[in-house]
Amino acid sequence: MGPSADARDGIPEYYQREYGQDAMRMYVLFSGKLPGNSERDEACAEGILRYLRRYWRIAEAILERSNESESADETETGDNFDACSVEKLPGEARELIYTVNERVSRSKWNTAAASMMEGLNLLRKEERGRGLMNPAEELLFMKNYILLSAPFTPYIAQELWERYGGCGYHDGRGYHRGVPDVLEDEDRRSVMDEPWPIAGDADRSGDPVRLPVCIDGRKRTEIPALFGWTRERAERAAAAALGSRMPSDVGRIVYVPGRILNLVTK
Repeated sequence: MGPSADARDGIPEYYQREYGQDAMRMYVLFSGKLPGNSERDEACAEGILRYLRRYWRIAEAILERSNESESADETETGDNFDACSVEKLPGEARELIYTVNERVSRSKWNTAAASMMEGLNLLRKEERGRGLMNPAEELLFMKNYILLSAPFTPYIAQELWERYGGCGYHDGRGYHRGVPDVLEDEDRRSVMDEPWPIAGDADRSGDPVRLPVCIDGRKRTEIPALFGWTRERAERAAAAALGSRMPSDVGRIVYVPGRILNLVTK
């Protein structure tokens, strides 16, 4: 059974049933419209659902690793945890927080949602063993990511926030983390009550990165680099890494610091 073509009363019931409220909220923010009955709309909804499943899987894996890692014991947890301690995060993570803040402040919800989905790739690198975060940074980044995701996917964010120990309660004497066995609903603290992560436009010149090296647009290798490397420094490192594969007829070099070095042959 396909979705109804009539979406005048809101999101069609088919989409709510098949994909859930969080996926549909993200869909509307990302696409700027209600889903209809086209294959393109359904493909977009499927893509967002895959993103949410990756998000959940990665968050669960990071939490499991943090429980097993001695390094995680050194992070800010429990009553001492401040998820907005973004200055302790790597530059890429701070840049994501800055970008989402900047776009939300201008009501650019579609590009803010796109940044959230792209930002998850930072944690997918960690999952694949190709990232540059230590376990403490990885855990702190995920906590900030959960807070950032709350306006986009509030149900998932609330569930993960509780699993990460960020949810708490008021008992008349102040706020406490953790949830006691018996607690009135009105005393619970939502993820929406937490401070929104804020990051300035960070100086990333000293941040370590893995720089893709391409020849005529095709990736050939990656090199360890610093975000602030000059083009000449990156070119020398690329030549050393490529060795005999370094083309002798390079006509132009396209270099985006921290992002890519592309050698264009004549």
